[in-house]
Amino acid sequence: GYDVISGLTHLWEQQTPPVDSQPYLPVSSLSRVSWMGDIEHRDLDEASGLAASLRNDDVLWSLNDSGGKPELFALTTKGKHLGRWSVAVERAVDWEALESFVWQGQAYLLFSYVADNLRWCRTLTLHVVRAPKLAEAGTLPVFRSIRYQYPVGFRARQAVTVDEIR
Repeated sequence: GYDVISGLTHLWEQQTPPVDSQPYLPVSSLSRVSWMGDIEHRDLDEASGLAASLRNDDVLWSLNDSGGKPELFALTTKGKHLGRWSVAVERAVDWEALESFVWQGQAYLLFSYVADNLRWCRTLTLHVVRAPKLAEAGTLPVFRSIRYQYPVGFRARQAVTVDEIR
């Protein structure tokens, strides 16, 4: 699904206006960022998405960005490795966004390639898996995959979120 011409054309087009020119977005206050530790697992070398576990305190979920295998990692807030799970998809296409949420009493993880920075992918996919327990091992089956397109064309995004009420 790659289109090199549209990717290169994108580099010369005008970009979406900056966030501060879009008044419908709420303004958030800045928070202090503190160094907590180093990521222990060597294979989590391009950690992109990061989401807090909704099942365990002090546990984070992460994944690799471009070129990574289809897998999720659990680590402590200090970076200590807690586990690694393969995801039952053919390949990870530049996963960079990750969110944890609860639906009907069950913890889930949602992840995707959402940026499409060079406008190569006309259709993107969100994947949802049940969040594993840390003591479980093995491959995570995909609970649900959602294919979508941005309604107004290509967009460069870096995050996802879940509205648990809808």
